Amino acid sequence: GITSLLRCMGIPPGIVLGVVVTHCRDNRDAGVFEFLMAEEIKTLYTTFTIKDSFTYKYSLVTGFDQNVIDSMFNFTPIVIGHPNFILGAIWNFFYGVFLIPSLSVEIKYQNEGIVYSGATSTDEQVFERMRKFRYVGKGRYHQMKEMLPLKRDVPSKGFFPIIIYELGRPPIHTQLEYLSAQPEAVRDRTYVLCGVENFEENLSTEIKTLPSLTTLYINTEQSSLNSKKEKEHRYSHVLQNHPILKGYFCTDELLNSLMDLGTICSYSSGTTLIKSGEVVENLIVVVAGIV
Repeated sequence: GITSLLRCMGIPPGIVLGVVVTHCRDNRDAGVFEFLMAEEIKTLYTTFTIKDSFTYKYSLVTGFDQNVIDSMFNFTPIVIGHPNFILGAIWNFFYGVFLIPSLSVEIKYQNEGIVYSGATSTDEQVFERMRKFRYVGKGRYHQMKEMLPLKRDVPSKGFFPIIIYELGRPPIHTQLEYLSAQPEAVRDRTYVLCGVENFEENLSTEIKTLPSLTTLYINTEQSSLNSKKEKEHRYSHVLQNHPILKGYFCTDELLNSLMDLGTICSYSSGTTLIKSGEVVENLIVVVAGIV
């Protein structure tokens, strides 16, 4: 399950404060529901429409009343087309072009960022037909064309985000040819996700996949004023939710004592932390990474 996968990646599930549901289709959101069932109450970020679809769906799947499903999380509605401030970052959500409501999201932090396409079509001929037959108005037509995930760069501000693109079968999903036709500078920071069978066999070597158990990093710096406070908050939260230490450090005094004893270290991939048979004098708590 998703909680086991997080632990395998060195991420204590308890430090995950919330989840975003981009769309509610077949089993794509099953991991979110499992996570909400297994962990303490988290925050669910999405629109009212998608949230209602999510709770209705899992009410039917489980036999629980819809109000019971609603009580499993704290719902924070996001606003389409306006900045949403979540955990110190700016999140901009847009509706993709899909059969059901589906969100694309852009996350900005210290002029770095990540764009996730969600499930969406990028066929501008489809957009033209939708406008011609008045299926969409002028505003929505403009949003479909100008707010595409690959058009989120802001060169004047040096904003060139990492792009995670969800591909699938046309015409309702983005096609490989669309990404392959992009400039090299865009392809170099674009990663694709896809559940289509034999997808990678037809994948151009110019397009990168996002391997499983992979973490993408963006380069940011904490301000000198807040870095100590932010680090202490982050690591105390890790200790409070560690499967072994959880419950032992339930007061600020105990947490601060442990923080004073500990040292924050970073290791490169392939480093041996403990050898078999070695006497260990330190307790190592993994904050992030696969060990």
